[in-house]
Amino acid sequence: MKKRLCILFFLIGWFPSVYGQRSDNGNYVLLLNSASFGEAWSDVLYRSLVEEVRQQGVRVDTEELLVPMMKTPEDARAKREMLLAKYPVPPRAVIYIGDPGWLVCRPLFDREWKEVPTVICYSRDSMPASIEDLLGGNLDSRTAVPASEIAEGYNLTILKQPSFIRETIEMMRQLQPGMNTVALISDHRYISLRIREEVRQTVKKYFPDLAFESLSTPELTTGQFARYAFGFRR
Repeated sequence: MKKRLCILFFLIGWFPSVYGQRSDNGNYVLLLNSASFGEAWSDVLYRSLVEEVRQQGVRVDTEELLVPMMKTPEDARAKREMLLAKYPVPPRAVIYIGDPGWLVCRPLFDREWKEVPTVICYSRDSMPASIEDLLGGNLDSRTAVPASEIAEGYNLTILKQPSFIRETIEMMRQLQPGMNTVALISDHRYISLRIREEVRQTVKKYFPDLAFESLSTPELTTGQFARYAFGFRR
């Protein structure tokens, strides 16, 4: 985490020199959370980022995009229109926590915010090919596009968030040699859907003798989760 923050702060320190000719009204960095700042991990990044950037004399504005609440492309367009109305002068840089926020706002970087330096934190190796796939939850390998391909043509830096799925399962097998099933408890958020597909593909490729079981809300209640966790399945 510290290493990634150092990289991020280096990039932010570079932004003012690139866009130093902007008017004072554009002297700000916009931090956009794909969901909200209510979770501890995103709050750590938020506080560290705000403190570092403000020390450079640059204002930090923040917005919660609440992408999980969006259902249609019209919802995404309304969010983009809100951002343009609230921030008529392009920021020096835009930083996203998570891929979904950037995917929702990508049209802004084709026009109004074109060439504005952008960073995506906690990114995955691939992203949905379209906003329809994102909002519709179509996030399997058939609809995914490599992040490097998505970034082509944009002034975009991607900070990937690795997940050590294969290594974790190998350790689990060492601790429980008789294990025959990998069960993943998750919900319907974007990151959970992505991780679920990655776990499924990892088990299929590297552990074909193991079964994979997805335990997800809202199909399972809290009580059912508890029974699974303690081995009391019915």
